Amino acid sequence: MKRTLTVDGMTCVDCEEKLFNALKSKGLSDIEIRLDEGLVFIDNNSDLTDSDIVNTVYEVGYVVKSLD
Repeated sequence: MKRTLTVDGMTCVDCEEKLFNALKSKGLSDIEIRLDEGLVFIDNNSDLTDSDIVNTVYEVGYVVKSLD
């Protein structure tokens, strides 16, 4: 299922890489992050719930403002 997250707190390429690696480590493979827009696009073909994804983002220091 394709999801779009609006994420607050990412300010640099290192932030982008940290979030990408955290999401990838949870089993997500199709991840696109648009740092300048604060958007994260994922294709969740795993058993992760939306709550799991939001918690993963939070664990690395960012806040999900919306998830569509």
